[in-house]
Amino acid sequence: MRSLLAVFLVFILSPALSAAQEDTLSVKAEVDKASLTVGERVEYRVSVTHDSSIQILSKIVPPPSDIFEVKEVHDVYEKQGNQIIEGRSFILTLYDLGEFILEPVTVQYRISGGEEKSVQTNRLYLTVRIVDPSGVSKTDIRGVKVVLRLPPKWLWFRVTLLLFAGI
Repeated sequence: MRSLLAVFLVFILSPALSAAQEDTLSVKAEVDKASLTVGERVEYRVSVTHDSSIQILSKIVPPPSDIFEVKEVHDVYEKQGNQIIEGRSFILTLYDLGEFILEPVTVQYRISGGEEKSVQTNRLYLTVRIVDPSGVSKTDIRGVKVVLRLPPKWLWFRVTLLLFAGI
């Protein structure tokens, strides 16, 4: 009876243990600073840490170009024992004020058994502000000044200038 129970436990627990061993994968998205000023550069990095038996299927794409301007792109690849760290690093700038969201990136992968799976990174938040050189934060920008009108007494000067110009 004990051997029957042992065989039953082996068959029930072995798929769960092997799945846990095969699925050792983690993804992470990070920025070097969450608050920045207009035009300042921020590093956005998406990295995948996994066993060498796992194959990454999808490529990490840059954030949308209508909001973020991508200045540089670097591929990341590092091997530490049986673990592989791979991903991409983006240098971004923003020229709009406000709070922005870097949406989660979906990473598709294949485990050694051939099954394809996917996992998402975390969502990141960035705040872009205007800062005066004195350190005082500004909330508005001054409007354009009006055009200065010349008084009528300058009419003779304009006529003379046009005559000399040959018109």
